[in-house]
Order: sequence, then C-alpha cells, then structure tokens
Amino acid sequence: MLKENIPNEGIVCRVLKKPSMYKDNENIDWKSVFMFNRNCESVIWTKYAKTEEEIHKIGFRITENKIYSGYCSAIVLLIREINIQNYSFKVEHVPEEGIYHAHICYSKERREIKKAVRSILKEKLSEIFEKNISQYNPL
Repeated sequence: MLKENIPNEGIVCRVLKKPSMYKDNENIDWKSVFMFNRNCESVIWTKYAKTEEEIHKIGFRITENKIYSGYCSAIVLLIREINIQNYSFKVEHVPEEGIYHAHICYSKERREIKKAVRSILKEKLSEIFEKNISQYNPL
C-alpha cells in the first residue's frame, strides 16, 4: 500500500476506550487520550472509514481488551496549525498498519521538546478533538 498525503481538509478520529481514557466511567480524561508516550498517536483517517458505523467497527476491533466507547475527530488543518515555540504536529498516513491508519506526531523527537511545551501541545490538541465526540451506543 502506498503512503498518501493527508490533505488539510481531511478528518482523523481518535478511538476512545474505557477505563484507560476516563477519569471515572463517564468523563473523558483528555490527558489520557493523547499521552504521546512515544512520538506519535494513532488515529483513523476518514478517507478509508467514511461513515460513523465504519469508524465504530474499526474502533471496536482495535481496542483489544479495553471497552470501546466511541471516538473524537478533528480536521487535519486545525491539528497542523497548532504551534507552540516552533513545535507542532505532523499528520501522516501509515497504511502498513491498516489502509485507514494515520499518526499524529510531534514535529520533532519527543525528547527534544521541553515537558512544559509538550503539555501545552497536547492540551491544544485535546481542545480541538473534544468538540467532536461520537459515543458508541450499541442497541
């Protein structure tokens, strides 16, 4: 599979899972949604998962032993526009992990970015995603 450029108007979705991404059983803990323990976080590119149902199916499949609870989404341009002290995010297609798979990555190696700056970057990223949440409600 060829790696494609994700356009600025593209949309990516972050899978939400319990209990690891929640403060309690009801409230999302945004610090846990985007932890960046490595340099990148995985997201679903909606070019290859066009409907809410398709995104939910992928999310349910990839949560493994966690409880899938839905997803949050953002327009790629808004992610790329975040800039704190010349540090930002890249959004890249990673088809070898699934045709729909993409990564949001720091623009530089994690260890090169001061902890305080990383915290602000993650906070700004969360602010974009928390505006668009789709809960999974099985019938």
